[in-house]
Amino acid sequence: VGDLDISAELSIVGAGRAATVIDANGVDRALHILSSASSVEISFLTVRGGSAIVPGAVYVFDASLELTNTRVRGNAGNGAVYVTQGGSVAVANSRIFDNTGGGLFVGVNSEALVLNSLISGNTDDYGAGISNSGHVTLVNSTVSGNSAVASGGGLRNDDALATTTLINATITNNTADSDGNNLGDGGGLSLDQGTATAWNSVIAGNVDGSSATQHADCSGELVSEGYNLIQSTTGCTISGDTTGNITGVAPQLLSLIHI
Repeated sequence: VGDLDISAELSIVGAGRAATVIDANGVDRALHILSSASSVEISFLTVRGGSAIVPGAVYVFDASLELTNTRVRGNAGNGAVYVTQGGSVAVANSRIFDNTGGGLFVGVNSEALVLNSLISGNTDDYGAGISNSGHVTLVNSTVSGNSAVASGGGLRNDDALATTTLINATITNNTADSDGNNLGDGGGLSLDQGTATAWNSVIAGNVDGSSATQHADCSGELVSEGYNLIQSTTGCTISGDTTGNITGVAPQLLSLIHI
């Protein structure tokens, strides 16, 4: 009964994502990383079956987590990976997918680095793939196939001080306003708060299910640092350095390669 509290520095190394599984069995979240833990490393395993209001699987509270070669899947709650109170998480060579209640939640004054990873197939009301009230950086990563009932199928900035940075990132095939209630926008990115910058990234093929004006790929202001492909700019203001940008063109992306 209850989750596993980690209150000191710890490294958990599995035998592989298919071989080693931490399963909360729908009782509670799986892991609660407390501030006294300071630094925790989790690698080569799968975390699943979490069920809690906050979060679904991994709760990082004023601590630092490195999540490497790991799958976080099939959890229910407010963010499968939830970092808050000044905490940080680095997700590398991993997948956060098929979670109900969102994939990654980053709280105020907290941060996340997503490197060489995939966030896909997550659902929530807002910010289904990533809900960001802190600082998020995506590098060589893909956010795809996430679905929000309202705004931000792929990613949503949820605070005026939130910052999002996309470097060699792909935001595609995400859906906002999935029930057509006209309350949401930004199938790929919902950026009506905070700031977001993109360099050498693809934002395309996303969907806004509204029957009214559709902001499919981006809603709000996106600061370009050059060489981006943004298929639809309806509802999105592109500022900054637009050198090498391509708009209004489908990128002809292939199917996802799952890691």
